[in-house]
Amino acid sequence: SGVERRVTVQSVSLREVAAGGGEALLLEPEDELVVLSLKESRVERIAKVIDELKRQTSKNRPAPFVEIHGAVRFPGQYPLEPNMVVDDLIQAAGGLQESAYSMSVEVTTRVIIEGERVRETRQQQISLDDITMLNAYDSVRINHIPFWNRIKRVMIGGEVMFPGEYTFTQGETLMEVMQRAGGMTEQAFPQSAVLMRTALREKEQQELEVSAALLEKEIALLSKQQDKNEEGALEQQAAQELLEKVKNSKAMGRLSIKLDELLIDRESSLVLKEGDHLVVPTVSQEVTVMGEVFYPTSHFFKGGKSWLDYVNLSGGVTKFADDESIYIIRADGSVTMTKRMIWFRSTHEESVHPGDTVVVPVDLNPTDFMSKLKDIAQVLYQLATTTAVLQTVGVF
Repeated sequence: SGVERRVTVQSVSLREVAAGGGEALLLEPEDELVVLSLKESRVERIAKVIDELKRQTSKNRPAPFVEIHGAVRFPGQYPLEPNMVVDDLIQAAGGLQESAYSMSVEVTTRVIIEGERVRETRQQQISLDDITMLNAYDSVRINHIPFWNRIKRVMIGGEVMFPGEYTFTQGETLMEVMQRAGGMTEQAFPQSAVLMRTALREKEQQELEVSAALLEKEIALLSKQQDKNEEGALEQQAAQELLEKVKNSKAMGRLSIKLDELLIDRESSLVLKEGDHLVVPTVSQEVTVMGEVFYPTSHFFKGGKSWLDYVNLSGGVTKFADDESIYIIRADGSVTMTKRMIWFRSTHEESVHPGDTVVVPVDLNPTDFMSKLKDIAQVLYQLATTTAVLQTVGVF
């Protein structure tokens, strides 16, 4: 009854004992031998022991446990053994990970001052070669080697010497990876180079879905207010068809770039991001006309022709066209409006280059019903058009 029952912990290497090189440990009644796995987490198995040690804590007797975090195989809390040093704790945690930064180890010591609950935290940086004794509540942190897990991937395709997937590190530029890819072939058309970025695609897709949902609500609301005649039915049908096209379209996340310029100056070159995908198309000799024309197609480029000439080659605009809002999607992804006024005269002299796409949008203004949907529908129409433009340069 007067005997104090306390749990103590002592580690032993079964491999060394079995080989005859380790110190033999004599077992006593009620001793418990816990054999830890090299592959599975040992923290849960030790948790019961840690709880028992914490229950034995008193005012003058701190709980004998320490903790370790960072680049070890099994971070967590472990029992504090007599004369335990940092290396002992690392071994208890399964050893260092491959990414461990062994040049510096952080040890945080917490001390109860004069019985007060206020704890003073002291941090020190040591080397793994140092023999540093541990105290109760000490916390050890092993940092990872900087940028160890930051190997990223970019896909380079099309007219490059060595297309494929390349790894890159934080801060590496498109110019550097293109040099590793051997540069462009003689058939490359850098003006039409397409760079698709994962983060941009995800953002655009979210905006597309939100706008489509809003458009659907607007159509439902306006349908209740629309006259139940043949014209109203046709307008609702057109709106529903537009909505279906929008729902089926996928954001591309294209970042408009001028590849030639990015490959000249290292300082101004584009910094790559995880998941970037660059496609360098073959030399283009076409100008594409799409949208509300009678014959949407691509035409052989001829110098001196204006955007209007190419629209006329496609049969001209339909009665549904918004001929005041025709625009050109340049080969590099930038957009140019065609309607300009010079001294109150309109001009059709906006230049067109190989790889450009002339877009004739649908007129959403002819009726009050469709005009209320214009702002949303116009954005969605342009997003859907982008997919078709990328198809014309051979990205898909």
